[in-house]
Amino acid sequence: MCVRPLLLGLLLPLLLGACGKDSYLTGATGPEASVAFGEGVEILPPGDSVIRRFADFTPIEHHGRPAIGLPTLVGSDLVGEPELYGYRLVGTDGFYANMPGKEYGDNSWDQLSLGHLDLTDFRVLFETERDPNLRKGHNVKWLIRIELLRAIDVDRRARSAGPRR
Repeated sequence: MCVRPLLLGLLLPLLLGACGKDSYLTGATGPEASVAFGEGVEILPPGDSVIRRFADFTPIEHHGRPAIGLPTLVGSDLVGEPELYGYRLVGTDGFYANMPGKEYGDNSWDQLSLGHLDLTDFRVLFETERDPNLRKGHNVKWLIRIELLRAIDVDRRARSAGPRR
């Protein structure tokens, strides 16, 4: 009896199944967006969604490739005070930096100034070395949607000046 082919037949499916994660989705479909992938990005501020088409922007060059700065892409016109929001960048595979199991945090308005959307492969790339709170996990491939979330910062050190009981 030849054990080697039997052992190879049992181990090969296990090895191939562990090659990597193609999607962060639990269902069969990706995030919904009102724009086709590669044409633009849907931005979801409070209220109605906005479509930003890439053709409407004049690209800059970033590391030798055409790109759009994230503050330009999002625009400060969607909300009165953009620094009061968190920015969740979502890829077609369902990945975002603050998803359960990753929890890197959503991006701040200041962090957006350190990021670009590469128009060659639609990857969001941040200059992570310039902000200690940015991780490589904030980089998102195949950007399709940006969600604006009202940020609430809690400072447990702040206390009332009133009397204690």
